[in-house]
Amino acid sequence: MRAIAAAGYDPYGASRFLASLGRTTTHRSMLMGERPGQNGLDILSTHPSTTERVQLTLASARQISAPGLGIRDKDGWLAALDGVTFGDEPKEGIVRGRRYLNPALGLSFTAPEGLTLESTTDAVLGVGGNGSRAMRFDSVQLDGNQTLESYVGAGWIEGVTPGPVERLSVNGLPVALTSGKGTDWNFRLAAIQSNQRTFRFIFAARGPEGDLDRQFRAVITSFRQLSPTEASAVKPLRLKIVTAGTSDTLASLAGQMALDDKALDQFAILNGLERNAGPVPGQRYKIITE
Repeated sequence: MRAIAAAGYDPYGASRFLASLGRTTTHRSMLMGERPGQNGLDILSTHPSTTERVQLTLASARQISAPGLGIRDKDGWLAALDGVTFGDEPKEGIVRGRRYLNPALGLSFTAPEGLTLESTTDAVLGVGGNGSRAMRFDSVQLDGNQTLESYVGAGWIEGVTPGPVERLSVNGLPVALTSGKGTDWNFRLAAIQSNQRTFRFIFAARGPEGDLDRQFRAVITSFRQLSPTEASAVKPLRLKIVTAGTSDTLASLAGQMALDDKALDQFAILNGLERNAGPVPGQRYKIITE
């Protein structure tokens, strides 16, 4: 922060950045059905809490200069951000609402209602029902002449003994699936062969199974290969800079966002605004578009 101030920039930007990062972490946790601040999702969990860091940076900034001094160059910053990729890269797989698409692997599937998806480097994760439902999708390498049936029946989860294995075909692809029960969780497991690769789904429900089997089979039957045309049409989300008009509201600007869930909250966080604050006509704001 001292180096920032010595270069002529606003040292209070550090506290604004951390406050925005904290709001983003809380928003992400809520979308994933987790408690805000839960260590499993808090990207700052190995550091002091976000609130503490904001307070520390504010105190440090006050020792350096008064608020309002120093260059912020918001216009230059927004110009640099215009068109920047936001979120997942298509080559690594992207999430669009409840749908996952991976043009590099040429596949797609749709998660059940109420399950929020997140694409990571190694897997696609889903959480719903306030943490009582979970899903994992990834790929594995079978050993030698191991079949889908023998792999599914071998058991992937410690303490869970799989039941009878069912074999079926989904959209022309061979599938083997089974079920199992742990101490607190009920499981559904499936392995799918596609383009010389083996993909697997793990579904889990804490407590009563409810419609777990129906949701599980709905996801499996939605799994399919993308055509070359479909794969080439998958594009990343991008930031776009727009200027607020005299009749614009937070809702009207957020309505331009290419998001299916909580677009208003995401817009407010993205632009450092509160939900009850209105946009200023003539000022520029960030939105997320395709």
